[in-house]
Amino acid sequence: MVNRPAALLVIGATLVAVVSCEMGILFPSTGPGTTTPITVLSFQPGPPTPAGPSVALSVVNVGSYPIAGLTATVYLPSPFEISFPKVTTASPLSADRIATTYAPLFGGGGFSCGVGYPMQILGNYSTGASFSESTVAPFSCNS
Repeated sequence: MVNRPAALLVIGATLVAVVSCEMGILFPSTGPGTTTPITVLSFQPGPPTPAGPSVALSVVNVGSYPIAGLTATVYLPSPFEISFPKVTTASPLSADRIATTYAPLFGGGGFSCGVGYPMQILGNYSTGASFSESTVAPFSCNS
């Protein structure tokens, strides 16, 4: 396979899009003046599980392209990974759709109500292009 450079579409001083010459697909830039494709809607206690308490994380796809894979890592300070197993290439998260997942807290937990936790969200579009977003998600104990 031959590597081909990407073409850049620039209007003024703002990078508007990157066009992959290999794939021929237009993706929005995640540079200045653009938004990331995922917004955290809620981060709160989830239902109890046989393994113990859990957390619930809900996100919305605020982008224009379907998302085919999604994982969030919360830093407590050690990393706590929350996966979205229902967001797949066979069942992508479409624009304006919400995904909620639950993750058991092995060992009893570690989240405090009203505290904002650093979170990194990694994902990929159904075309294979990836994205990453860092945010602070407040842990809400109000349902």
